[in-house]
Amino acid sequence: TEIYTLSLHDALPISTVTVIWRGWRRSKQAQLASVASHESTVGAIRQILGTHRREFARASVLSVFAQVLYAVPYLSMGAMLAVLTKGPTASLIRLGLTSSASQLWFLAGTTLIVFVTFAGVSFTANMMWRDLAQTVQHEWCSEMYAHVQRSKLRYLEAERMTRLAEALTGDIDQLSRFLAGPASALLQIATCFVVVAGAFLFWAPQITWI
Repeated sequence: TEIYTLSLHDALPISTVTVIWRGWRRSKQAQLASVASHESTVGAIRQILGTHRREFARASVLSVFAQVLYAVPYLSMGAMLAVLTKGPTASLIRLGLTSSASQLWFLAGTTLIVFVTFAGVSFTANMMWRDLAQTVQHEWCSEMYAHVQRSKLRYLEAERMTRLAEALTGDIDQLSRFLAGPASALLQIATCFVVVAGAFLFWAPQITWI
């Protein structure tokens, strides 16, 4: 019993080191797998867009710019309310607008111009997203059809036709719908959050947390 106890005592540090070593290896493998997953996702997005990454970037920039323009009129209306309740603001007085009436007219004109610009930019961005979605959908339909034509007959016989049909139609159609709508919406939501949070931090930092 004493020999067994001593052997167990002596083996304890070795087993502890072994457990720690295995845990560290598993954590490193998990980190590498996470990085590989991220890289594969980015690579998949690039592969999906193909040669149309510039169009994707332009449409993204226009969507962000349109959302910034969409937020400006609400800030202008807030400024108009401040002029009506508190009188002329110092920032507009520096521009030479000393009276409340001149400041209100200036803010109203700025709001109108921004609304018109927003309409044009938003329309252009939506058209670019739809063109990109249709182009990607067409190219991937052609690529998938050609891939099926090149596949070996034994692979096609072993595969369910409904699964192939879903890959050729449903999956690519979902990708097209994402590029035509939710992709732009995600960018606009993120931009809206940044603009609104920034505006509150600048004008009303006390209530930004609300």
